Amino acid sequence: YYCSGGCAANAYNFTGDINGTYSIGCELQRKRVECAIMIQAALAEEDSSPNEKADESE
Repeated sequence: YYCSGGCAANAYNFTGDINGTYSIGCELQRKRVECAIMIQAALAEEDSSPNEKADESE
């Protein structure tokens, strides 16, 4: 999991405590990373099978 930064500021603004947790921000960042990984996996799979593209064009 990669932090998007600003966690301490968001925690303070939304919970009043710098050590608090801004749950919505964490959930959104997790989903962004999950989607980015899924996209990269799909692109890698697409790049690893060039023969399928050649077969489709015939």
